[in-house]
Amino acid sequence: MKGILINPFNRTLTEIIIGEALEDVYQAITNDNANPVRCIERVQLAQGQDLWLDEEGTFKPLQKKFAIIVLGFRKFTGCAILLGSNAEGDSWGDTIIKAEHLMPSMIWEK
Repeated sequence: MKGILINPFNRTLTEIIIGEALEDVYQAITNDNANPVRCIERVQLAQGQDLWLDEEGTFKPLQKKFAIIVLGFRKFTGCAILLGSNAEGDSWGDTIIKAEHLMPSMIWEK
């Protein structure tokens, strides 16, 4: 699947391709192998997009936050991956958004 990896630690958006298994999502958003992602949360956003992030991110030390204005202004913690979803929200797939179009709407924690 095509996704956008959001890394608030180095303030980057990277277009990536991952497998379709849930484990692939876990691996994609693990930023620090000493603190692997063990529990993920799926947040449905605007434009048929889902943000998958570390559900325990706010409890881990030295985390960074970000927000995506164009997809609804909410703060998120830690690394995440943006994927597409179907209208029913019961499956996921390629994102329709390009990283270069998303970058101007990012807010990074200082």
